[in-house]
Amino acid sequence: MPESSPQLESRRYSFMNYSLAPLKILFIAADAFWMLSAATPPNAPLPPEKQVIPDWRERYLKSLALPSRIFRTLYWTSWSLEVVVILASAQPNSSFATWILSHLLRNPHNASKIGFTWWFVLGHVLVWCGGAFRLQCYRTLGRHFTFELAIHPDHVLIDYGPYSIVRHPSYTGLIVLLFGSILNHVEGSWVRESGVLETPVGRLLAFGWMAILVAVILSLIFRVPNEDRLLRAKFGPEWRLWAKRVPYRLLPFIY
Repeated sequence: MPESSPQLESRRYSFMNYSLAPLKILFIAADAFWMLSAATPPNAPLPPEKQVIPDWRERYLKSLALPSRIFRTLYWTSWSLEVVVILASAQPNSSFATWILSHLLRNPHNASKIGFTWWFVLGHVLVWCGGAFRLQCYRTLGRHFTFELAIHPDHVLIDYGPYSIVRHPSYTGLIVLLFGSILNHVEGSWVRESGVLETPVGRLLAFGWMAILVAVILSLIFRVPNEDRLLRAKFGPEWRLWAKRVPYRLLPFIY
């Protein structure tokens, strides 16, 4: 079916309409902000002596520090290249822009395929909502929110805000954000349309990226029982009342 067909145009707004290019770049910038915010500790790391003695789940989580940085680097690199392609495709008479497109796309004509899709919009909504939800958890816990598992001497049980919806909402927000990041790299993205996934190196990087994403999500799920056990030991009846009011750990009505 030719690319100018009504069926295709109903699914994708091409950057042949260059007026949409600044809007997508704005979406990408917002996406990068939420990813950076969700991955940045709101408080300084705790010294080792104040951290909970790690079991295998904590060791597994800490082992993902470097892979997580690789994940974010690949994510931001793909977005940077997409912005470059969008800007270059808006300068069809520039020899430099033509050179860029010829090196960043296996088929330079595929620049017209990079645009808005429903998957792109849904992915960004998930990234923004997940990121905003996680940042609200930062604000709610304040100075007690750390990436390291610990109970502070002056710790109080927070049962309002995001913590009145699920018991571990910061993990919920991060998982939603990560699922959105997958949708951001399907049809209409540079990753999908550039042809990089047709190369062995591209497929290897994509597989590694997905493997890290799955590993991070599993590490969060594995950590939840540890946190519940610590909070139950610290707060006793208060925690049990909270767990009765908020029975779900990560996803309402599911888990």
